[in-house]
Amino acid sequence: MAGEELTIMYINGTNRTRDQRKAELDKWGFTCSCPVCEDTLRGKEREKKRAQLFALDQELAMDAQLGTEKSCGKALRVAQRMAAIQISEGILHRELGVSYHDAAKYSLKLGNPKMALLWAQKELEVDHYCVGEDHPDYKKELEIVHRLQGIAERSGPLDECVTEWFNLHGRPAESCILM
Repeated sequence: MAGEELTIMYINGTNRTRDQRKAELDKWGFTCSCPVCEDTLRGKEREKKRAQLFALDQELAMDAQLGTEKSCGKALRVAQRMAAIQISEGILHRELGVSYHDAAKYSLKLGNPKMALLWAQKELEVDHYCVGEDHPDYKKELEIVHRLQGIAERSGPLDECVTEWFNLHGRPAESCILM
């Protein structure tokens, strides 16, 4: 938005606690003064949300290792909860895209390509404003969204390229942040 401050995250700290973020930033000689790190009532409230995100992130990692239908259903709910918290906190950057990506992946694993498509489109939207249409991640995500559209429309078999994307795609190397 016009007139809003732009900030850069030097670490992927959205889903980390204040102490974890501080330890990582100390390595670089930075002291964070973002609203979450402020020693105010509002800062402490926001820190509680970050602690929730950290706990959910750890839970998601555990569920992902199990790979059962029950764990995939739980992982989908965790990814959805993470996205909801991130949105409520104004965390509108690539970490939100990762939550959308995880929700798409688990929707697909549960046999719901239409829901996977909706989540993948949200991930694509995040990367559109974070890295732009000329970024390789955006271009690949656009291709995956088009393939998911075809799968969802014809209820056909999963495309190997789509499956590989969701299995190999990890956290973004770059972040953008709009607070």
